[in-house]
Amino acid sequence: MNALNQLSRSAIRLARSFSLATPVLFAGIAGLGVPTAVAQTPADDADYTSLPPEIAEVEQQLAAARISLMDAVILAEEALKGRAVSAEAIHRDDHVVYEIQVGVPGAVRKVTVDGLSGEVIGPRISIAEALAIVRKDVDGSVKAARLDTAVTPAVIEIVTYRDHQGWRFVIDSATGAVVKKAPMGWLPGEYFEGELIETESGLQFIDLVVGDGPLPAGPTQRVKVHYTGYLVDGKKFDSSVDRGAPIEFDLNRVIPGWTEGVGSMRVGGRRKLVIPWELAYGERGRAPVIPARATLIFDVDLLDLVDAPAAPPVAVPPAGR
Repeated sequence: MNALNQLSRSAIRLARSFSLATPVLFAGIAGLGVPTAVAQTPADDADYTSLPPEIAEVEQQLAAARISLMDAVILAEEALKGRAVSAEAIHRDDHVVYEIQVGVPGAVRKVTVDGLSGEVIGPRISIAEALAIVRKDVDGSVKAARLDTAVTPAVIEIVTYRDHQGWRFVIDSATGAVVKKAPMGWLPGEYFEGELIETESGLQFIDLVVGDGPLPAGPTQRVKVHYTGYLVDGKKFDSSVDRGAPIEFDLNRVIPGWTEGVGSMRVGGRRKLVIPWELAYGERGRAPVIPARATLIFDVDLLDLVDAPAAPPVAVPPAGR
């Protein structure tokens, strides 16, 4: 424990500059009809209602921690054999924890140090080690591997191909456990087998689940859906599923690819739509989210048909006037 009593230069710099608040960055664009926005939503446990605590309260929370920020930095550096590049104290679950980013050869890893126990929680498995774990299961041709520190615990995502089949692995970066193994198709979104159907307009689709409910009555029908949208490179640009809030719209008030593609679905169905730019946002797109001449891919669930709101009653003048 002698190391805990020694103050490294990096810890001094970090201790001088730390704050108790978690920085959250996000971006979004409002749209009408089919949403065209991408939004990196704030953390689920972030509080944007309450005012920040007063300085005396922050000081009290820090003083109650058995592990100081300086100690936490040293513990994180020793655990990962690297040098800290940032550190921040956060009050979570009634006590202080520290989020620390540590530079190691070829990467920056994010760990959490508990302010009471000093336990270091975070990535211990390198990408090379994660690749070795995947290779024992599927010895294929790896396309991509990346460390995702935006989730807790951090994970390593790996995409590999073998025998004309794609696989996506998610590896717990702390334990090396395989969190998820799922087949991947050639299009983003939900995996499917079979051939896409192409209509005269150029729209392509395939039913992932065939619904057994009613069809929309026509282009003016209002519908309730869940959806996730992707660009052809796999980038997710919007998702009502991620927001946990389905949307409602009139079929004739959205892009033509949705009017046609959702208009022939039955309630309870799920469909993958491949919408060419002519049926989407055209030659110009909708910057900065939708590029010019962009083909869009959607996974859509038709949840319900929504009755149009009743028209207000017509005022009738009293008889005899």
